[in-house]
Amino acid sequence: MVTKTTKVAKPAGAASSTDGQRNYELMLVINPELTEEKLNATMSNVRQVITGLGGNIAEVKPLGKR
Repeated sequence: MVTKTTKVAKPAGAASSTDGQRNYELMLVINPELTEEKLNATMSNVRQVITGLGGNIAEVKPLGKR
């Protein structure tokens, strides 16, 4: 399996923290048979959904294939 984690922050207006956003962690388990191109497209789509809803991505940490 291919796994990646992404720390995401909830849009402002949710509960308060020091910067006005809550931090969340998202872990994706992705089919290890995907080509590098499809894996990158999937990650791009996830980024677009998060940022499109007003979130921001603080960190992406690839965990590799398992």
